Amino acid sequence: MRKNGLTLIEILIVIIIMAILATMILPKFFGQEERGYVAEAVGILSAMRQGEEAYKLEYSGYKYPTSTADWALLGMDSPTGVFTYTVTQVGTTTSFIARAARNAGGSCAAGLTITLSSSGTYGGTHILGPNPDPGASC
Repeated sequence: MRKNGLTLIEILIVIIIMAILATMILPKFFGQEERGYVAEAVGILSAMRQGEEAYKLEYSGYKYPTSTADWALLGMDSPTGVFTYTVTQVGTTTSFIARAARNAGGSCAAGLTITLSSSGTYGGTHILGPNPDPGASC
């Protein structure tokens, strides 16, 4: 007489197979939150650059925002989130760098940056940025 059911060995084999699959799949999901933050930062940097270019066309120079009113002159709200955003003059008043610096928060990415120059070139130290500097790491 044969009983219906699973033996202990069959259950262990299923558990082992599930564990192997989990070790292959789960690492792909880690870092997705940071990738989302970086995508948001890249979008904001692009909007900052467009605002700066529009301001330059109207006032013949760039605006380096330091207050909420300055951001409004660029046609945007003061950006907030896990990055801190700044625009700084480079050399003369004919170029600038928009920078997003990752805030601290338990992330290995704290302090890393993504930059966008007035010419449209990305850079920075954030490994997930669009064009990280050589040697960038997290």
